[in-house]
Amino acid sequence: MSERLSNIIGGLLVGVPLVLLGVGFFLWDCYGEYIHFFWFIPFSILGPIIFIIGLSIVLTALFSGKEGSKETMQSKELIENVRHYHAPGMYYNEKYGFSMQPPRGWKVVDSGLREGTAVIFWGPKDKVFPPIVIIGVDVTNSLEGHVTMFKQLLHQILTNYQFVSEKSRMIDGLHGCELVYNYTKRIFHLKAKRVYLLKKKKVYDMSFTALQDNYEEYLPVFESSIETFKT
Repeated sequence: MSERLSNIIGGLLVGVPLVLLGVGFFLWDCYGEYIHFFWFIPFSILGPIIFIIGLSIVLTALFSGKEGSKETMQSKELIENVRHYHAPGMYYNEKYGFSMQPPRGWKVVDSGLREGTAVIFWGPKDKVFPPIVIIGVDVTNSLEGHVTMFKQLLHQILTNYQFVSEKSRMIDGLHGCELVYNYTKRIFHLKAKRVYLLKKKKVYDMSFTALQDNYEEYLPVFESSIETFKT
């Protein structure tokens, strides 16, 4: 027997007798020869009170089951959403509101970072310069203006900055932009790809940096990871 059916039967067994008792008391007082009292309350008053209580129990038993089923369905949907975001290996950042699959085996660091940096994925440490993925979040009124400002900044802060390419990009239904460039850091010749995605006034900056010699080797890993990005 289902829980809803059990609740309905229980409600009817309690409510219906109360309804009948209430009606009986009321009629007894109205058509009886004498005015009857129960705890000093006239049956003409007690009867309707019992009737209303019984009727409420019956209606609750008949109709609350549907609401309960609805709440159960909503709870199941919530559980499914939680499972979606917390699937095995999936990374979820509650503060900045996104989830994604990190590269398999890479180290995940999301504490002790400066404001605006959500998470860092570190690649294999066996490399002289391990590949790295950094997810940052910023606020902007214009994605084009944000990217233009960043390109100007690259010329100023990077050594031997060399522009490679720029194109539009879309992930998880969000429009964005992709930049690729080379630069040097101390003795390392590096290549980087940055993907910017805009949602309302929030821009997600996903950067991948590796040695130029290892860039093509790890690029598919980065691409597979950011394609799982969801907000």
